[in-house]
Amino acid sequence: MLSRFDLATGEEVAIVPEAEPGEPGLRWHWDAPLVIRPFSHTRLYFAAQRLFRSDDRGNTWRPVSPDLTRQIAGNKLKLMGKVWGVDAVGKNTSTSLYGTIVNVAESPIKEGLLWVGTDDGLVQVSEDGGGTWRAISSVPGVPDRTSRASSSRTPWTIACAPAARPQSRAGPRQSR
Repeated sequence: MLSRFDLATGEEVAIVPEAEPGEPGLRWHWDAPLVIRPFSHTRLYFAAQRLFRSDDRGNTWRPVSPDLTRQIAGNKLKLMGKVWGVDAVGKNTSTSLYGTIVNVAESPIKEGLLWVGTDDGLVQVSEDGGGTWRAISSVPGVPDRTSRASSSRTPWTIACAPAARPQSRAGPRQSR
């Protein structure tokens, strides 16, 4: 799923975080977000339903968040007006698991300011490198269940959160 490749030697090393024994398995989105820290190229962030941090280019990982999703069982949600069984064609082979982090951003100007967005519509922020998290329940002008967040390069802007619903005409909004 995730590996580090050395161009000089041709060595490839798998660097995927793993759940601790006794913890629930990790739910990975098919294009799970990976961020190389703006302040140090050896620090990586990689997300499942939790955010993981590595300070040594992926050799070791530690979780810096709990499960940041709504923790809703995707197999119990309606799709096209009904709940589909696990034997539905392609249901569990060609789709991502539900309840995952799909977006990660670290501020390029404030170290430790992290933003995540989930596929079930939450945006959460940590201002201490993942020590504590708070949900951003609403941003004026942005619909509920927005899943994208990014840090601005200007000091007065905290985040921009484009609407996740294609039918919405709401554009990016800024929160101060």
